Amino acid sequence: MQVIIVSRFIPGGRTAVTLTCGIIGYERRRFVATAVAAVIWALYAFFIGRLGSKAFEDSHGPGSSSRSAARCWSAP
Repeated sequence: MQVIIVSRFIPGGRTAVTLTCGIIGYERRRFVATAVAAVIWALYAFFIGRLGSKAFEDSHGPGSSSRSAARCWSAP
């Protein structure tokens, strides 16, 4: 079960372990019990995204505002 939990944090690990568990017939009840790892991963990813957005909040580079994005996608 530790492999399933750790694989949540490795890019591509989630997919590989989920498929492997399905192929070998891993007990569904034990697999669902790792939902805690999924919640931890989701919170981790959410807060990393929040920190990243705060880091670039005052950035005034290209594409930093919705107006510049709209200018990029509007017809000339």
